Amino acid sequence: VPHRQPRSTRGWRRPAVGSRMAQEYSIAFVRSEDGSGAEFAGWSLGINALPADSRDAVSQYVMAHRDVKGSAGRWALDRGTDETYTISFVSSAHGGDTEFAEFSLGINALPKDKRDDGSQFVMAHSDVHGCDGRWTLEDCADGTHVISFISSAHGGDKQFAGWFLGVNAQACDHRDSGSQFVMAHSQRRHAGKWRLLPVS
Repeated sequence: VPHRQPRSTRGWRRPAVGSRMAQEYSIAFVRSEDGSGAEFAGWSLGINALPADSRDAVSQYVMAHRDVKGSAGRWALDRGTDETYTISFVSSAHGGDTEFAEFSLGINALPKDKRDDGSQFVMAHSDVHGCDGRWTLEDCADGTHVISFISSAHGGDKQFAGWFLGVNAQACDHRDSGSQFVMAHSQRRHAGKWRLLPVS
């Protein structure tokens, strides 16, 4: 996955290797690289507790929220020695959903995770089995980032290496009137462009 030289973008600063940033972030969608998805601009990654969000006892599917009720997530980033990151949930912006604190973004290969031949739904894991994902953050010239999967922490799921975090508008992606389920795409043109926005 291409990785450009770091630059400061709207308050984003890379943490030191092996450390977690004290600053938490909202991770907000802007558009896909092919220009689609603009109707979801400003929608932010989150985790919620509705029955449809549950994947199993230790994981939840991840969505992007319009945030009319403060449902956008607050996320922490842990930087590894290999320039990859674990992206871990802290709470929703309204302070709820803390039962999912420390759940980390990942991709897995169970049949229910498949969206189509070129995409998988993204989930967040409690990491009891090392399923939290390692991701790269590619800095773009417009201050956004492309977020790409590398592998699960246990070293598996590498068949999805280089797949890009995104938001789309297919019927299977619809969660409710203010949220869409999030996926990872194999094709760069479907890659989402995201802003990391500091939250206090």
